[in-house]
Amino acid sequence: MVWHEVDHKLNYLPIEEALNLEVRLSDFGSGVEAIRFIYIEVQPDNEINEDQVIYDNYAKEVTLALKLDYPKLALADPSGVKAMLCDLDLTGIQMIKGELKDKEFDIDRLHLPIKTLLTIKG
Repeated sequence: MVWHEVDHKLNYLPIEEALNLEVRLSDFGSGVEAIRFIYIEVQPDNEINEDQVIYDNYAKEVTLALKLDYPKLALADPSGVKAMLCDLDLTGIQMIKGELKDKEFDIDRLHLPIKTLLTIKG
């Protein structure tokens, strides 16, 4: 969900392409075949939307709905926006851990390559 005032700032495509090229989820187990990031731009006083992790057991897909601070996003330059998205992605990866407790997937091993990739290319 994007506010029209900031929709031109969100260019997640370079991060998504880098992750898709460099990280194979199958290298970390069979329990997850896809991870989706959904960013929800919110005001700081928003009490309705919360960060969420949703695991679809049938499709083996994780969806992360993550809050993105609207005022910070509105003021950020392109490199600041990339940094915000990268930080949020890493936070989301850590959130997955509880959802995948009983699945065949090593989320701890996944965190380091994603952090390294986002730091270098993010």
